[in-house]
Amino acid sequence: MMKKTLLALVAGSLFGAALPAAWATNEPASECKSDQVSITFLDHQKCYGEGDKAPDVNSRDEVAVKNWKQLNLPAPQENAQWVKSGNHYLEINRENATILQLRDSHGKPLPKS
Repeated sequence: MMKKTLLALVAGSLFGAALPAAWATNEPASECKSDQVSITFLDHQKCYGEGDKAPDVNSRDEVAVKNWKQLNLPAPQENAQWVKSGNHYLEINRENATILQLRDSHGKPLPKS
């Protein structure tokens, strides 16, 4: 029994580290504008754009994109980081989880609506 409990704890911690990526989806949502992304967080879908507050999990260091140069993303602003959400990249203010900018999978800004 102890072995199963330990295995469950290890598996839970591994899945816990992967949860932010699992929560973020970019499924097309008819209500989202062209300069927004649809993110599902805890079974709740919402459109997010620049200036919106993203779920706080996005401001954690463990979800930061470290290889932003190789992904054609500009350097993050001071106190900010890039995070991947589905097939988009969001620059997030680490202090308040506000979205500073959105980029597509090629590192290009999303078109303004």
